[in-house]
Amino acid sequence: MMEVVIIGSSHAGIAAAKRIKKLYPAVDVILFDRKETDLSYIGSGAHLFLNNEIASLHSTEYASNDDIYNLGAGLKLAHNVVRVDAQAQVVHARDLKTGKLVEQHYDKLIYAAGSYPHIPPIEGVDNDRVTVMKTLDDANRLKQNVGDDKAVIVVGGGLLGLEVAMSLQNQGHQVTIIQSGVSLGSNYFDMSIASRLEELYRKHGVKVEIGQLADSITATPDDRVQITTVQGARYVADQVVVSAGVRPNTTLLRDKVDMNGRGAIDVDRFMYTSDHKIMAVGDATDSYFTPTATNEYITQVSGAIREGNIAGMNIFEKWVQTPGSQATYGLKLFDGLFFRTGATERNLLAKGIPVGSTEVTQKIRPEWVDEDSHVTLKLVYNLTTQVVLGAQLVSNQDIHDVITTFSLLINHGVTLSELAFGDVFFEPHFNNPVNLINNTALTAIDQINATNPANNRV
Repeated sequence: MMEVVIIGSSHAGIAAAKRIKKLYPAVDVILFDRKETDLSYIGSGAHLFLNNEIASLHSTEYASNDDIYNLGAGLKLAHNVVRVDAQAQVVHARDLKTGKLVEQHYDKLIYAAGSYPHIPPIEGVDNDRVTVMKTLDDANRLKQNVGDDKAVIVVGGGLLGLEVAMSLQNQGHQVTIIQSGVSLGSNYFDMSIASRLEELYRKHGVKVEIGQLADSITATPDDRVQITTVQGARYVADQVVVSAGVRPNTTLLRDKVDMNGRGAIDVDRFMYTSDHKIMAVGDATDSYFTPTATNEYITQVSGAIREGNIAGMNIFEKWVQTPGSQATYGLKLFDGLFFRTGATERNLLAKGIPVGSTEVTQKIRPEWVDEDSHVTLKLVYNLTTQVVLGAQLVSNQDIHDVITTFSLLINHGVTLSELAFGDVFFEPHFNNPVNLINNTALTAIDQINATNPANNRV
């Protein structure tokens, strides 16, 4: 009987186990994880908990231990894998309850150990008033620590930092975001959209400090903390939250499979590493980024589940390859909704791709149906081929299906012409007779033709 060992039983690991047992019930699947509970905890639920929208973080879980046992898979929980012997095809783990070392042979290994929070080199980051955000325990500890304290500094203006800052501000705390980048959300949105994020946060009372890199955290005489930045600014608060992104957790496979400079495992589009007995999925790997046809580090629950399913399908042979990722994200921040998929202008310029962009703001529905609905769509495209490579949306109403549609279209190489004249439906309860997608793409074509009349044809 084939033995498959999965290291890590979070989103990617669970998906792989489910897929293997569904397709190949006779395969012996054993999952190792140092945790005992909360295997499928969804970190993006932390801000809902901090905002008192959910009572417990356990409600974010979608798979229990019993669900995995019922698949017929083996679970070795509270087992910390300490070594992978790739030559002998053996995993060595320590039982955290007994201290005993155990060994498990594998025919195939699926590495799904995920990521760990990046802790910037800030002096004093281990202060008791500092919480580094990543896990369920981190979110619980933050809610307990912040208590009635009023002033909170969030270090990092990425997706999690933005959500945490919003939730704490909503709960009556005075929040300051310190962001080293050029804008809030600068790794996800172009400046024209990111500037709206900053405007939104300032409108809701959040202090935003851009271009400030935290250097040290020190205790003050009145039992508070002071952050000093490399630029010389000083900020005082009662609590500090550090949300500076994550790094791939790949130490166990170092020198055993090929990795890139970020420490992420190189995989092919079938999720195999350079060792044909080892596959890797989720946050431990780079993902194939469709818009630029390059491998990029993309962390998503949906992406991890997709890759876990693909690995499970390919456990015997290379059967199904990943179509790639467009790095699609959505955020509900205060009274604004922000979505993005594909490449930003900055992504493309860094890779030497000729880039064009077009931004259109219009009503979602006719004014005589809903005078308050509005949306801004930004398209990013290859200026030479007119292939659409990215889209960003800002709206005051939920139109998340539009960004999902764009993700699929970008994956299939849609052009401006196809978007401009594509068949869409109209019904006034749902959309505008001047369709947002058609209109933005046609505006882009008009802009291109205006700058180059010789090519004044679609």
